[in-house]
Amino acid sequence: MSEERASVEKIQRFLNDLKDINISVRRFCEIAAAEEYNLTEVEIKKLAEAYRKRFSRKSMALFEFNVMLDILEKQPEFKSSNKIRLSRKKNIFRDLEFEKSLRSSFDFLQ
Repeated sequence: MSEERASVEKIQRFLNDLKDINISVRRFCEIAAAEEYNLTEVEIKKLAEAYRKRFSRKSMALFEFNVMLDILEKQPEFKSSNKIRLSRKKNIFRDLEFEKSLRSSFDFLQ
């Protein structure tokens, strides 16, 4: 069974958000790698480089991409920006048509 992938468009939006808040891809990847538990400094550097390569190739598992989004949201630069992100959860509203139109409106703005 193949793993679901994040779309190139989502990854590009993420990279654009990093640029907008003045966090380099390299720095973000180091932050994300440091979030992992029980890694040595060498392992953190290797993992950061692996993340950087995935971003440069715009190829990443959806689960991993969602973890990256969660890490980004915790960053002070993101919190102080005017950026917003809708929840990943689906079916938040009872009216699914309303939810679909609301999500598409925000997708259009990004």
